[in-house]
Amino acid sequence: MKKNSEKPQYLLKEHMPDAFTRIIFLITLLLFVSSLIFAAISEEPAQISRMVFNAVSCFFMLLLLILPVFVRKFFKVKIPRSFQIIYVAFAFCGIVLGDVINFFDRFKYWDSLLHFFSGVLLASLGFVLINTLNKADSVSLQLSPVFVAVSVFCFALAVGAIWEILEYTFDDLFGTSTQTYLESTGGSVGGADAVPLVGHEALKDTMWDLILDAAGAVIVAISGFFQLRHEKKGIVTAAFEREKASK
Repeated sequence: MKKNSEKPQYLLKEHMPDAFTRIIFLITLLLFVSSLIFAAISEEPAQISRMVFNAVSCFFMLLLLILPVFVRKFFKVKIPRSFQIIYVAFAFCGIVLGDVINFFDRFKYWDSLLHFFSGVLLASLGFVLINTLNKADSVSLQLSPVFVAVSVFCFALAVGAIWEILEYTFDDLFGTSTQTYLESTGGSVGGADAVPLVGHEALKDTMWDLILDAAGAVIVAISGFFQLRHEKKGIVTAAFEREKASK
């Protein structure tokens, strides 16, 4: 009985052992619930739309926070703590601070900064994935430093392109402006007076996002190339590890 009564108290800590991740989870959950409440009690259509957008954003953030738990539980893969903290911090800055708290509108270069560092993080992840495969007993890879560097660059840029597709889909379904194609807003939710940009201007945000993704990725790719070539420790030596089965 004692074990069962204590389980709810330690459930979050058990599945999210990192304190930073738990704090972000609780903040996001609070914002999610409050957005639903305000959406339910609000009478203004614009306010309801904003609160629903915030709730959807927070829900997506919660899914991202749960993803490492799912990977660890079902695939028995241990995620490096440093990567998990960076992953959580980046997602929080982009989704919660950027969209829910509206940093994209309040700070002009917030989106550009995030896209640059997304290229850095995704390229770093590419190195980790390749190194993980190299350490696997069932896989034998002998890849040149040039091939690895080009591969992680392409991986980062491909994920960046997929993100832009998701933004386009979200804008098309919900009438938002995550790709900043509306002239009167710098945020992700267009106002009633928002006017769509036309021609080359409508493509500017998407193309700059991809350029910044590429810039961040190429820096990591070049750095990783020299680390591999000179056999130095760094991002190229990090890897996901298989958790040992408990007896």
